Amino acid sequence: MPVPSYSAVTFSQLQASLALKLNDPTSVFYTAPELVWAIQDSLRMWNCLTGDNKVTYPLNLTSGTVWYDLQTITGSPRQATLTDYDIYKRIQYLLMEWSGTPLTLLTPQFTAADISTAVQLKRDEFLLRTNCTRSTFTLPVTPNTPTLNMPQNNIAAPRAYWLPLFGTPFPLPKSDSFTSTAYLNPGLTPTDPQTFSSGMESVLTVTLDPPPNAPGTVEFISTLSQPTLPASPLAPTLIEIPDDFIPAIMWGAIGYLLSFSLEANDKLRADYANSRFDQFIDIITKYPFIMTAKIQAIPTYVDAVEVLDYYSPSWRVTTATPSVIGTAGQNLVACPSAINQVITLFMVANADVPVNGGDEINLGQEVLDAIVDYAALTLLFKQGGAEAKADQEMMQSMLTVAARRNSLVRELSIYKNNMDKVGGREQEIEVET
Repeated sequence: MPVPSYSAVTFSQLQASLALKLNDPTSVFYTAPELVWAIQDSLRMWNCLTGDNKVTYPLNLTSGTVWYDLQTITGSPRQATLTDYDIYKRIQYLLMEWSGTPLTLLTPQFTAADISTAVQLKRDEFLLRTNCTRSTFTLPVTPNTPTLNMPQNNIAAPRAYWLPLFGTPFPLPKSDSFTSTAYLNPGLTPTDPQTFSSGMESVLTVTLDPPPNAPGTVEFISTLSQPTLPASPLAPTLIEIPDDFIPAIMWGAIGYLLSFSLEANDKLRADYANSRFDQFIDIITKYPFIMTAKIQAIPTYVDAVEVLDYYSPSWRVTTATPSVIGTAGQNLVACPSAINQVITLFMVANADVPVNGGDEINLGQEVLDAIVDYAALTLLFKQGGAEAKADQEMMQSMLTVAARRNSLVRELSIYKNNMDKVGGREQEIEVET
């Protein structure tokens, strides 16, 4: 029996399909670069909705290291690669302000400062509302002193760990001044702290209760603000959120800009852009991250660090064969190993985004039609008004196909729902506590 041959659609063919969909085959109204990024963002949206691009990734563990940031490790399938320049370009195209250079505008309707400020505001709001990018840092304690000063860029630090100079580290539950007064009796003799304040005080200070009586450090899992975006940048600034969700910042910034007064005001399109920003926030709170893991070919338990804190408080102790792997946000992996070794993660990677015209798009035709529809919808935003609103059924095309795809995968997989829930467990626990 002859081996069947298969052919895949190329990136350039998909661009041609999009140009026809827009009734602009000669690129009069929509330039080639616009078609490129619109299709790339459409593929990112597909991955946001389905988590289709799953990969097996070998993560190198270093003895004594607990935390690994998959957004910063070179070669990671979730490495952050997109910058403020990528967002500026998209905004300028959709507002018909693209001059060929980021933040060099064609009209005085907006200023460079308007756009960079809008991007920074919506980037920071996205971080605040989703906690998708977590960081870890440690602060030394002074014996008998309960208050710690947090870094100036701290947005929120929902988790903390006591790391004594001698002894076993353990998690510090969140508390506040009322709890300490009512239940913990802050007048007790200083000893190992049992809680840290959260929510009642400035985000730049926390209080340990009881005060520590010996040297040590406190490790925090935090959401930190990212660098200020200047209106006249000398170089691009990396946006440290998952690549697939970068379009959220674009939509949020456009919604902000079109809410200005006078000629900049466009309520219809501002409302649409703001709804897209909120849609991405809703998606990422349920988005899967690491599905399963193996250490030395042995399946290993994966869950949010919050779950591990409650049910396995000593999980952070380094051993030759870690019994658990923790996750925080959409980027941090905790695997406390006492030796150098490799673990294997089965995880959702960034979307497989084509770059060159000959790159193949490895998706079925039923998906490609939805990809083209969604890319067209994005570019039609330039039309404005009722015409752009009338094309919203193209969004439904993507949502419908993604829902059917997810339903089929669930039917074929016994425990997919369980694996997906790991990604949202952190959000659920933070709401409950």
